[in-house]
Amino acid sequence: MDTRDKDIRFLKRYAIGSTTLIVLMAITAFVRQPQKQKFGEIDVERINIVEPDGKLRLVISNRPSLKPGTRLVRSWNGKVHHVLVLDDGFEYEARRFSSLTQIATAITGTHWSGPSFFGLPKRKLVSREPRQ
Repeated sequence: MDTRDKDIRFLKRYAIGSTTLIVLMAITAFVRQPQKQKFGEIDVERINIVEPDGKLRLVISNRPSLKPGTRLVRSWNGKVHHVLVLDDGFEYEARRFSSLTQIATAITGTHWSGPSFFGLPKRKLVSREPRQ
């Protein structure tokens, strides 16, 4: 086999490889690119809007905002339970809790939604500036 046959064989392989690569590139160019998802409705409890420097700018929440000092009262199994709303959580029987759900679970011995247990109304989304 002389060099001319080797060159022709190389060029054939090169042409097939190049053509395959160009066809694959053309096909992938027309494949639909994923777009950003658009939501008609989302279901979340809270959205925090944060500045690039990390500072909390805005809070959008569907939870009722309870003012510190508010007292929640619930009767359960013949006993009246009192919960005090604090700046950073709740107080029940001289113990601090971070959520009403933890307190409802402690009272009932099973998992409950805290706001539902204490009869708090469901609210629409409310936006507010974060507490300083």
